[in-house]
Amino acid sequence: MRQLNPSLRLTRKIFKGSYEALKACSSILGGLLALFILQSYLFPRVIWQPLQAWVAKRNGLVGYVYYEVGESRGLTTNDSQLFLLTDSQEALYEEIKTGDRLIVKDALYFHLNPSRESPVMYTLGKGQCVIVIDAPKNKVKVKQALSGGYLHVATTSCGIF
Repeated sequence: MRQLNPSLRLTRKIFKGSYEALKACSSILGGLLALFILQSYLFPRVIWQPLQAWVAKRNGLVGYVYYEVGESRGLTTNDSQLFLLTDSQEALYEEIKTGDRLIVKDALYFHLNPSRESPVMYTLGKGQCVIVIDAPKNKVKVKQALSGGYLHVATTSCGIF
């Protein structure tokens, strides 16, 4: 029987060790992916909405829009033209979550900063959507509404159909 050269034995040992390490890594990654998929079915809002907000933040126009809920729990007021596209369609400003989508009813200013005096970067038109990318932090004192404030948002597709 022929003996292998010591350098060939070492090379074979290195390749065998590398193969075992890659095999272990792929098993671990497969298990983690399976857990992630299972969790996304059990808790879809927890996983997908923040992920969609992150994608929109990277790919969309980022700024601030004014959101207000009227005294009669109506979502559109003279100052706000946004409808919330979730189960809680009459959410107060404080109840808005990262990943919530809003659709514009008429026209709405898209501001650079969270204030009325901030420069307008863009005017959102009827039917355009934005997604909330941060929890509400810019509450405004309102006189003829239940709650209101500026939301940090990014432009996105509506995803209605």
